[in-house]
Amino acid sequence: MKRQLEHFLSIWPSGIIADKDIYCFFEGYSNKAQKDLVERAIQWGWLQRVKRGLYLIGRPFRTENPSQFEVAQHIYGPSYISMESALSYHQMIPEAVYATVSATARRSIEFDTSLGLYLFHHIPPTYFFNGVDRIEEGKNVYLMASPLKALGDYIYVNKKDYNNVSEITSDLRIEKDHLANQPITLLQSLEDHYPSRRVQQFYKRLHKELY
Repeated sequence: MKRQLEHFLSIWPSGIIADKDIYCFFEGYSNKAQKDLVERAIQWGWLQRVKRGLYLIGRPFRTENPSQFEVAQHIYGPSYISMESALSYHQMIPEAVYATVSATARRSIEFDTSLGLYLFHHIPPTYFFNGVDRIEEGKNVYLMASPLKALGDYIYVNKKDYNNVSEITSDLRIEKDHLANQPITLLQSLEDHYPSRRVQQFYKRLHKELY
């Protein structure tokens, strides 16, 4: 089993893996044998536990850690990177973000892992992926909210009532020009479909002031 696992980890396309993926590969073995193999792999340094049932693949099989964004997708889903993390990714806000923040269609939850803190905030599932892009960076693959979608999620989660663009640029220190450069078609789609009246009103004000 050890040699089989070594081969399996060497060809696994991601730097992160779930125990169920390993169990599937070794489905001909007993449940106890599968679990014992995972525990031994941890002792060998082949796996590093992120949370229960989820592991980083060890250095013998990879050269660098997966990004925190890809890890988030594996920790809890369906989800996508949003709010402060997405705004920082898009260089819309100047502050560093202390946790990886995601939107999820499930209940809100947080995971304090060996790789850092991961926060997941519930967003209504209607038009959940509207304004979300699939990002590929090397071997890392994850879902990232556009700046406009990230702002809407931020307003929804934090129950913000911004009356004008100046209030949000002051609160989050976003440059007004960065907002004005966002695609009008996406703004109109979010304005019509985001499942929150508060957020829709924000998009309407943004549309009126900047376009």
